[in-house]
Amino acid sequence: MNGFFFFERNMKMQVRTASRLVAIIIAGIVVAGLLVKRLAPNEDQIAHQNALVATGKDQYGDPLPQRAHMRLGTSRFRHSDSIYAIPAYSPDGTMIATGSAGPRLSDASAAVWEAASGKQIHLWTGHAHVVRSVAFSPDNKQVVAVNGYGKVHIYDVASGKELHRLETDSPEQAMFTPDGTTLLVADGKNVRRWNLISGKEIEPLRGHEWRIMALCVNGTLIATTSIDQTVRLWDAEGRELRRISIPHNGLGVAFSPDGTLLACGSSGEEIYVWDTAGQLIWREKTGSWRISPQAFSPDGKTLVSGGNALRIWDAVKGTQIRAIEGAMGTASFSPRGREIASLGEEATLHFWDPFTGKEIMAYEGHHHAIVYGAFSPDGKTLMTVSDEPFVRLWDLTTGKARQFASELKPLRIAAFSPDGKTLVTSSSSDYPSLDMGLWDLSTGQLLRRFVPLKHDASGNYVAFSANGSVLASNSRDCIIYFWDMTTGEEMPQKFVGSISRLSSNFFHRLNFALAPDGKSVATTRESNTHSGVILWDIASGKEQIKLSNAGKPATFSPDGRLVAILWDKNSTDVTLVDAVAGKETQRIQGDSACVRCAAFSPDGKTIATAGDNGIVYLWEVATGQRRDRLIGHKGPIRFVAFAPNGLQLASGGEDHTVLIWDLTSEAPDRNKAD
Repeated sequence: MNGFFFFERNMKMQVRTASRLVAIIIAGIVVAGLLVKRLAPNEDQIAHQNALVATGKDQYGDPLPQRAHMRLGTSRFRHSDSIYAIPAYSPDGTMIATGSAGPRLSDASAAVWEAASGKQIHLWTGHAHVVRSVAFSPDNKQVVAVNGYGKVHIYDVASGKELHRLETDSPEQAMFTPDGTTLLVADGKNVRRWNLISGKEIEPLRGHEWRIMALCVNGTLIATTSIDQTVRLWDAEGRELRRISIPHNGLGVAFSPDGTLLACGSSGEEIYVWDTAGQLIWREKTGSWRISPQAFSPDGKTLVSGGNALRIWDAVKGTQIRAIEGAMGTASFSPRGREIASLGEEATLHFWDPFTGKEIMAYEGHHHAIVYGAFSPDGKTLMTVSDEPFVRLWDLTTGKARQFASELKPLRIAAFSPDGKTLVTSSSSDYPSLDMGLWDLSTGQLLRRFVPLKHDASGNYVAFSANGSVLASNSRDCIIYFWDMTTGEEMPQKFVGSISRLSSNFFHRLNFALAPDGKSVATTRESNTHSGVILWDIASGKEQIKLSNAGKPATFSPDGRLVAILWDKNSTDVTLVDAVAGKETQRIQGDSACVRCAAFSPDGKTIATAGDNGIVYLWEVATGQRRDRLIGHKGPIRFVAFAPNGLQLASGGEDHTVLIWDLTSEAPDRNKAD
């Protein structure tokens, strides 16, 4: 299935406040509500945000964790990585199930959401690299999820517990029969069947010559389609009733609610609709190629298909009623027919009004995991980067964001200049034709491109020296480049690493941290974390000292005296090394979670670390003792950043949100004993 997965992809915050103050604010909001029409929009936004802060909720009414006073973005209808499985509505329309790919090998997940609000009801993690299919039972009580490990999981919706686990070879899709007694699983060339009352497997449906890509069921009829370029109809006993040949691979099938029509999408970007006797009703060549089991509207009059756009068709005539451009992937009608849920290349579920084509229930924020963030030098703005072709700049007074520095392809990193006047961005190294851009923050204009003379600048990290005189970036060819920001020219010095045979990455980048004075850089020798960390003098091009035998440099302390080194991908430790003597000063030992990011406080007395368990830890640099931990994220954290005044800390990651934490009061480590 891996090949087909990529084939389809290509085609396609509770501030601590006295109760009296809370009462005063709430009363003030009631009075202010009478005057809301007189308020300017920005004032209204600020008043609303302040009220949410006082009551310990974010802008959507979701509770904020202790010590967090703001949440930017939301986790509603969002997975940590791209949604893959076709969204499935529960028969009563109150819930939606989704399945995702995983940012790491075993991180794929299946989820159930409130259809009306996007609040997560359940999240089942630990699946393989992708959850291929999800479906509800007819009584709304169970969800089946199929993953890339060959496992079929059946979960109880009320409790969230796993009820059954079935072992298969290479499952693509699973579905309950209308009476709820049998589970159908498209597994390779066959449809395997389990009696859910006895727990026993019964005779499978056999006959396809190649992998079955989709199945659907209506009453006693079962339909399947395969890459053997056929669509087949079966009865409840498993007998093949009808075989329809198509010129391309079938990629989805759906019955109309009354069971009289059968639709199929294909890799040839064609849509077919037959009656159940096998008579072709219509066939259209289009950029749409994928059909969901819930592709028909409840009244059976319209059909929705996915591909390079969402297209709504007259189910009988085959005429296109509407196209929603830019909505990729697949889509499902809600049981009431009032909205269409769609997925694409993003980790976010989108909803559309089928009568107007307008997006509904859209929540502000990133549609992918947040990979990096930083405060502006004045502390009024937070910049975040996701797998999107722009940076989001969040106003920390209103909690609102604007898109900035729009590129042609997804960005991987960005950095504010120390004077706060410009921003530098670097595009994803998957797109080597793009390089780094320097943007004017006041006008939004692109000032210049940074293009090395002989190599591609595209990388995954950029950094300014503290005085803004030097800009450094890594590249996908194991080189670290430096630019003189006074002249804008590439500096003759560059650090050239080597590609390790131990590295399995297709793109080979060097991990590095630029010293605040811009005179030296800490970097790995090779494109892996086992090659050692050295301190290299930029002006002379000479190695100064070896800092560590392994690991990767994360950041310098503000005074440039210490370097924080993260270890390999499974390590829970952070080492602080003296950048002059090359000796370890502290080893910070975390718990069982891998550490992925670290940041020093502006005064250099505290270091924050975070990683896969979604917790931010605050450590005393002098002693290595843990001072506090901040709990609130629903997934791995990819960045931590202190505000310039040291009174706030931002963290963000795979739950699509940023939490702004209040550090103004020293809190005891509330969680030491748990």
